[in-house]
Amino acid sequence: MVCRVHLPQHVGAGRSRTKQRRRQFERLHHTIDQHVLYGYVFGALLAENGKRHRILTSSGARKAWSTQLRSCRPRRRRARPPGHDRRGQGRRPPPPSGAVALRSANEWDHGAVDPVTILRSTKVFGELSPAALAELVPHLRERTFATNQVVWLEGDPADALYILADGALKSHRTSREGHEVILIFNSVGDVAGEVGLFHPAQVRHVNVTAMAPTRCLTIGREPLLGFLSRHPQAMLRMLEQIATVAVKAASSYSGLAFNDIRGRVAAALLALADEYGERTPTGVRIRLRLSQATLAALVAASRENVNRALAGFLASGAVSYADRQFEIHDPTALETARNLP
Repeated sequence: MVCRVHLPQHVGAGRSRTKQRRRQFERLHHTIDQHVLYGYVFGALLAENGKRHRILTSSGARKAWSTQLRSCRPRRRRARPPGHDRRGQGRRPPPPSGAVALRSANEWDHGAVDPVTILRSTKVFGELSPAALAELVPHLRERTFATNQVVWLEGDPADALYILADGALKSHRTSREGHEVILIFNSVGDVAGEVGLFHPAQVRHVNVTAMAPTRCLTIGREPLLGFLSRHPQAMLRMLEQIATVAVKAASSYSGLAFNDIRGRVAAALLALADEYGERTPTGVRIRLRLSQATLAALVAASRENVNRALAGFLASGAVSYADRQFEIHDPTALETARNLP
C-alpha cells in the first residue's frame, strides 16, 4: 500500500524538492501500520529517538511543528560535580580506585569491631599487648571490596600489608589462554601481601581477588617495619608466616608433579579443612564457600576431571557438598587417596 501525500505549495521550494519528500514518505510506508495519511502535510521530520521514527502530520497549525521538533531533541542533563549525591544529600567523596571504601581506623562506624581486636586475632600480632598494638592504630586504613573485585594485580607496587577483618581473598595467576590457578586462600584473621612487601623488588607476584564481600585493615611498609623492629616477637611471627607460605607453595608444586587428580583433590580438601575447618557433629566443615570451578583452579585441573574425582568421595560418603561448602566425614579415606603412588 502506498501513502498518498499532498504537499502544499508553501512547503516545497520546487518540484524536485516535492518529489524528494514524497519518496521519503513512500519508503516509510511500513512504519505507519498501513494507514493512509490523508490531508495536507506541511512538514515532516524523521528523528531517531530510541530506535523510533516520528512522522508529523498537519493539524492546521505550525505550532505543532516547532513543538514536535523540540521534543525530538535529546534532553541535556545538568552536569553534576564529581561525588554529587543524587538523593539530595550534597557531595560525597568518590571511592578510591580498587576499593569501595577507604577510611582511617579512627573514622570507623559506631559499633564496628575495634582495630586492636582485629590485630589480636592474627597470628602475627596476636601475642602482643593492646598497649603495644595501639601504636599501629594511627597508621591503619580500612578498605572494603565487593565479591570478585580485584585487590591488586601482579606487578603492582607492594606498599602495604593487608589484615583480613571479614571475607576471604584468593591469590591466583592466569595463563594467556585464560586458565586460572589458585595458589592460596586468605580468610578472617589472616594477613596477605607479606611476600611482596618484603621482597627486594617490592612488587606483587600474584593477583589477589575478593571471594566475598571483604573488609581489610592495611598498614604501609615503613610504619610496619618500624613496628616490627621495636617488637621482635611480632617480627618472628612474620618470618614464620612467610615460611608457611613457602612450604605451602612447595607442597602444591610437589602435588602437581607426583599426584593424580584424585590425590590432588584429596590433598586440597585436607589442607583446607586443617586451616579453615570447623568441627560439626558429623565431621569437619570448611568455612570457605568454594565452587567446584574454584576447587579445580586450586588443583590445576579441569572442572570435568575434578567432578569425576569428587564423585567417588561423594558416593562413598567421605565428603559431602551443600551450599558451596565441603564437609569431610572420613578424613582417612582422603589420606589414603592422597598418599597413593
